[in-house]
Parts: sequence; structure tokens; C-alpha cells
Amino acid sequence: MRYLFALVVLAALIFGGWPYYTYYRLDGALAARDDLAMAQLIDLDAVRQNAKAASERRLQQQLPGQDPVSALVRDGARLVTRTVTPDVTLDGVREMLRGPAAKADQPYPSLVSRTSFAFFESPTRFVARLGELSDPMTFVVMKFKDWRWRVTEVHASGS
Repeated sequence: MRYLFALVVLAALIFGGWPYYTYYRLDGALAARDDLAMAQLIDLDAVRQNAKAASERRLQQQLPGQDPVSALVRDGARLVTRTVTPDVTLDGVREMLRGPAAKADQPYPSLVSRTSFAFFESPTRFVARLGELSDPMTFVVMKFKDWRWRVTEVHASGS
């Protein structure tokens, strides 16, 4: 019974540390500009879907009126949002993670050193916040799917 308990505790520790290790690997892949490693760690389809959903939410917040003109503009913008895929590529995600303060000609700033919060939201969802509360923040969301952790959302605090 003691061995079973030890095995369960070991499994919980491994599962709890896994997203942090994945986040550390993402930091290394970004610094090395390793597109192959980034492609394994970032689910671009999920990032695209979440970017579309975020732009639709922003649209709803900006046009809350129920008058016919607002409804027409909102429906037209929703149609454009659904048909035009946001520019979500590995380079685009890399730039989102670089942050607004970093310059393109400087070495890539460490993701880990800029992280002010990283913890589980649920057993299959892990969130990291880049930047301090007084600064513009970027959120990185990873989900556990198909037996691995992958980035599924990246958005700035104003998004």
C-alpha cells in the first residue's frame, strides 16, 4: 500500500511539473529561433480559433447597441472575422511573446524571467502571465491534449 501511495504522489508531481518543463522548453525554442520545436509546442490552429473568438468578443463589446445600424455593422464585421483568418504564424506568436517593450534587433528576452505568474487554472489548463501588474501583460495559455501540453492561446492584456 505504501508503494501505491508513493507511485500516486510521484505521478502527481510529474504531472504538476510537466507544464513548467514545457514552458521552459518553449523559452529555449524562442531564444534559439527553433521553428521545429516551436511547432511542436504551439497549436497554431487553436491559437487561430482563439484569436477569432477574441476579436468577435471585442466586436460585441464595442458595438453593444441593438439599433439596426449597429446590428448591420456587427453582422458585417462578424462575417469578415469568420472569413479572414487572423495572421497567426509561428513568427507572429514569437512576436506576441516578445512583448511590446522588446526591440526586434535585440536578443530574444527570456520568457521565464519575464513571467510573473504561472499556475494551473484547471487540471488541463495552465496559464502564465508575462509582465508585472503595472505593465502591459501578455497571457500564455497551455492545454493538456493528446498526452502533451501545448500553447493554445496568446493574448495581450488589452485583447
